[in-house]
Amino acid sequence: MSSCSPVDMSRRQRNERFHSGGGVKQLWTWISSKWEDFWGWYRGYGAPMSMLHEFEKLEVVYMGGAIMRQSYEINSKEVAVLHRGDAVLVIQESGRRARVRTKDGSTGWISLYTEENVPIVRRVLKEEKVSPRK
Repeated sequence: MSSCSPVDMSRRQRNERFHSGGGVKQLWTWISSKWEDFWGWYRGYGAPMSMLHEFEKLEVVYMGGAIMRQSYEINSKEVAVLHRGDAVLVIQESGRRARVRTKDGSTGWISLYTEENVPIVRRVLKEEKVSPRK
């Protein structure tokens, strides 16, 4: 392929360059991330996925704690029970659930809110320390 500028290229040359350079995959990834951000905002799920880097930790604030499960499904096998004051790292967030990692390295899914929409966890900024367990 020649090193001519995009202005000098024919449509066919531009298409070949785009498809051979992974442009389609990059474009699809970008569109998918924007769609997830919009859909999460539209459904009222809070911060867009692209903002999760600012909120790396979650702290359990619900008096009853949180049940960490093996998969996204609410009836999947229990992996652990998190107590009020426990902190976890966010791996992935999807709707009202988040995939998290505990201090001991175990991973699983927790609910962010109860059925009555009461928060189970709160977001903790990187610089902020988690309050001691009460």
